Amino acid sequence: MNKLTRDDKLQMGICLGLSVFLSVVMYFFIIMTADSMILESERFAAVAFSVIYLLSMIPLVLKRGFDPLTFLFGAAVTACLIYVRVCLVYFMSGDFNSFLYNWVETLRPLSVGEALSQQLGDYNVPYMYILLIISRTGVDVLTAIKAVSCVFDVLLAFFVMQCVSVRTKDQRVSLAAYLLTLAIPTVFLNGAWWAQCDAVFCAFCVGSLWAALRRNGRWSVILWSLAFAFKLQAIFVLPAVIIAFVAKRIKFRYAVWFPVVFVATLLPTLFAGRGFMDCISIYFNQASQYPYLHMNAPTIWRLVGSVEFDNFNMLAIFLTGAAALLFMYLCITHRDGIGDRELVYIFYISALLLPYLLPRMHDRYFFVADVLSLLLFFYDRNKWYVPVITIIASYATYVAYGMNDSGLFDQTKLSIALLVVLVLCLKELFESLRRCPATRTFDLSAFIGLGGDKDAADSEKSE
Repeated sequence: MNKLTRDDKLQMGICLGLSVFLSVVMYFFIIMTADSMILESERFAAVAFSVIYLLSMIPLVLKRGFDPLTFLFGAAVTACLIYVRVCLVYFMSGDFNSFLYNWVETLRPLSVGEALSQQLGDYNVPYMYILLIISRTGVDVLTAIKAVSCVFDVLLAFFVMQCVSVRTKDQRVSLAAYLLTLAIPTVFLNGAWWAQCDAVFCAFCVGSLWAALRRNGRWSVILWSLAFAFKLQAIFVLPAVIIAFVAKRIKFRYAVWFPVVFVATLLPTLFAGRGFMDCISIYFNQASQYPYLHMNAPTIWRLVGSVEFDNFNMLAIFLTGAAALLFMYLCITHRDGIGDRELVYIFYISALLLPYLLPRMHDRYFFVADVLSLLLFFYDRNKWYVPVITIIASYATYVAYGMNDSGLFDQTKLSIALLVVLVLCLKELFESLRRCPATRTFDLSAFIGLGGDKDAADSEKSE
């Protein structure tokens, strides 16, 4: 990063001061309108979301180069997008009433050691730490849980903006990516309305992609490991991460960070006396839940009609595994042709391919694909229909859940639309990769980071 000049420091100071002022305005505005939004704890909601707004402004402050008008525009739009989230806080979803609230109340009277030594529900250990902290504060549980998810909405938008900044130096384009990410319907509905936490693991997945784009292998592995620690669905981009290893975006020796980070997230629980196998059994339990080929999701299994789950479950799993391995093999064969644009395609296709083919998928499992579809658009403007179709197909599941109306969108047609998008993106990716001759040999020493070729040296410098 270039050294800050005196003018840069002055501009950042002014922008930061303006951000603090606007966050105070946000606080009083929420207080004044709280009654119309039926907020349970208006003062806490006002404090929480004014702080979230301030956090959302920090990436804009740190992005040097904005002219005053552009910064004010970004500040105004961001304020609107944060306020939209405030307006959704009142809604108590079935998941919140049946699970999240009860879990927090169960944790409240327990000591820290007692709380950490047991498993409540099917959420992974790191998120239970968050619920434990909320149980100790005495604040409104609904607002606190949703506020945490909204913080990660901001982090997610930041990582998308950083990925776009690798592609272009135009700050206005980066700002557009930041604002559009916050504006994706499935993003603000997921946390602020549904009280879900998919933005947490998705933010780390996109952060892993950003690090891979910058050839910072260490942080790419660390961030993906955090995503996996929070939620099993991080495996949707695992094929892309493996391809990034073989394409020399990540040195193999950095794979050691996965067990280090994963075990580190479990340490408080392990010290409290809970067994390691008990901690990781959550993943196996999650994978075996819901004995249906699909649950309110536009997957390929909507096209086969009503069939017995037991007859097709293993077929679906092996089909997904075969498709993922074939996809990885074809990408690895042409790994020398994987540039930044191709890597974004690979991450998006991976995030769409796996939940599209796997059984037991439901509702929110296209969340990562939603975000990466927008990022793909910024890398390939001709693919404007990719985010449109992907996000609409995913949004339809929210409508079916929240409005109990599955007739507004035809899920079968949406499933076909996603299949068309998947095929077109695969076609575009492999046409791009074929422009570079297939790689016939595999240099193991370079793969594990022991080679001395120029590319490896350049990669080390960038890290």
